[in-house]
Amino acid sequence: HSTGPSEEYNGLCANVKCDRVHHTYSVQVHGGSGYVACTPGERLELATTSATFVEGSYIICASYVEVCQANIKGVIDFEGDAADTAAV
Repeated sequence: HSTGPSEEYNGLCANVKCDRVHHTYSVQVHGGSGYVACTPGERLELATTSATFVEGSYIICASYVEVCQANIKGVIDFEGDAADTAAV
């Protein structure tokens, strides 16, 4: 979504990491340097995560089930990062 003068979009491609234990997920958008927690039902201001987006651009985070239930790559990415951290 955008509150600016440009078009409104109803979707966004993003990298997703799903935490099966806590039923939470985080997203990384184009131009973002890291992942940001996305709380279901909450508004995530995109300009705070990446300079690619204009002020007023945002997404409303979807439910964990909607984003992660069939997203095996998101789960694998999260669990891989957890294993990397534990190895340090």
